[in-house]
Amino acid sequence: MQYQKLVFSLFTLFFVPFIQAQELEEANKYLEQNDFNKAKRTLKSHPDNLTAIETLGDIASFEQEWDNAINYYKKLLKVRPKSSNYNFKLGGAMGMKAMEISNFRQHLWWVILRLISIGQLV
Repeated sequence: MQYQKLVFSLFTLFFVPFIQAQELEEANKYLEQNDFNKAKRTLKSHPDNLTAIETLGDIASFEQEWDNAINYYKKLLKVRPKSSNYNFKLGGAMGMKAMEISNFRQHLWWVILRLISIGQLV
């Protein structure tokens, strides 16, 4: 029984991180090929790996999916709240979301004024 625990501990200590590293390397290859869906699928299979979570947040930011990016970066900050990198990325995603909302409101206001000026909206 003691021997089995030792073998399992060694397996967990050495082999599992090796497999994770290979899969993260595979995800990077998908990213180099611009195959974001395969990269995301591979990365999502490692929900506790900080590198995988950060990369998912970066992909979400690249795809301008600000809410998803914000969620990934917040998850990282729960583990490492003082990380300047994670805080910077969270702030950037939040800023881009705010700017996108502001641009939408500005465009909507312009449409309303245009409709009023042509008599379509009273």
